[in-house]
Amino acid sequence: MHACDMGLPPLYPLIMGEFGLSYVQVGLLVTALYLSRVLLTVPFGYISDKTGLKSTIIPGLFVSIVGLLLVGVAERFDHLFLFLILTGIASSIYHSAGPALIARSLPKIKGKALGIEGFGGSTGSALGPLLTGITGILFGWRVAINLLAVLVILISFVFWKFIKEPARRITVNNSSNNLIHRGSFITLPILSVILAFSLRGIFWRGVSSFIPLYLVNLRLVSVELAAVLFAILMASGAFGMIFGGAFSDRIGRRRVIVPSTLCGVLLILIFLNIPTAFLGFTLCLLGLLYFSGTPAIKALLADVTPPSDLAKAFGLTFTMTYSVALVAPPVLGYFADIAGLEVIFYSISVLLIIVTILFLVTKFDKDDGHQV
Repeated sequence: MHACDMGLPPLYPLIMGEFGLSYVQVGLLVTALYLSRVLLTVPFGYISDKTGLKSTIIPGLFVSIVGLLLVGVAERFDHLFLFLILTGIASSIYHSAGPALIARSLPKIKGKALGIEGFGGSTGSALGPLLTGITGILFGWRVAINLLAVLVILISFVFWKFIKEPARRITVNNSSNNLIHRGSFITLPILSVILAFSLRGIFWRGVSSFIPLYLVNLRLVSVELAAVLFAILMASGAFGMIFGGAFSDRIGRRRVIVPSTLCGVLLILIFLNIPTAFLGFTLCLLGLLYFSGTPAIKALLADVTPPSDLAKAFGLTFTMTYSVALVAPPVLGYFADIAGLEVIFYSISVLLIIVTILFLVTKFDKDDGHQV
């Protein structure tokens, strides 16, 4: 799914040229993909918990296949906008039901499994643009879109053939942290994890949106070198997810999350103040250590959420994350215009300190069997 999501942006210049779109219209096409995620991830989480995870994901993949095929034959901007909303439905379903399915299927190694899933997503995010970019240049953007549709068809077949629906277990939540009523999945630990995940999302949106600009405009490196340095950050982050998830299964979630989050603060401060020659090494460490906490947080959310409510919890988490993705970059850009790029990096680092405090003060009933 990440390959399909990230495979679309390289095609926007070609689409823009053919349709004569403005930058605002291109921005609206990007928004169209996120609209499905913001509006539908939580509802599909509830549906997945009720009807089954696999049985919800497969129809969502089918709808996205239809959406991609329609995008490939669209002749008007408004049609593109609507069809891209349709295309985003699979992502909105997967990000609620997918992690829940993994956590339910592999409860004893959910950290490692979610880390591998994160590695796959990051790899897809890297390969998707390469695949569609080359195809779009050689054969046109419509062929590239159809290639993405074929890719989703293959994913759908593999998912239908080889992935089994985990056994459903209905769990009554008797935690003293329950905020609403007996049986509700909303608890203080769950809200703490969701808030922490969202704050980390703001941090990452700031980093991913503005580090290339910082490198080119303030460090005066070439655009090509900035792209290479950013690729180093992303690649090291993919491997960090594998190690972080596996370690969290062995030593406990918070023993991975807290150090990885603090390393994010420390390495951003180092990044802003070291000589240019050491930027690549620093970004490699940032990706490796910071992203090691991502699967651990997902696994902790699965630890503290009743199995029958996992898709709802992940749906709420990713809805907040997608909402951040829509709002954070322009807000941070506004402050960058006023105070400079360096100021926003210092500012978003404060969010990671808040995340650290959240994990230190919140009492979790369990941390994958480790006392915390």
